Amino acid sequence: LLATPVCALGLNQVAVRVVGFETLLRTPPSIYAAGLAIAIGIGTLGALVAGWRAARYARVDVLTV
Repeated sequence: LLATPVCALGLNQVAVRVVGFETLLRTPPSIYAAGLAIAIGIGTLGALVAGWRAARYARVDVLTV
């Protein structure tokens, strides 16, 4: 995620040199924020589902050695 603005800047430089278009690739900060929010939401949901399923099937008496 942190490398994305650097990569976008590099692609802009390539586009300027090859085609002549300036600021061809510009990503607003709101897109980064939305991507981060979606990633956190999906990660949290996945962790909750996995934890809930593990809690349903794992019993303490089964885990004894």
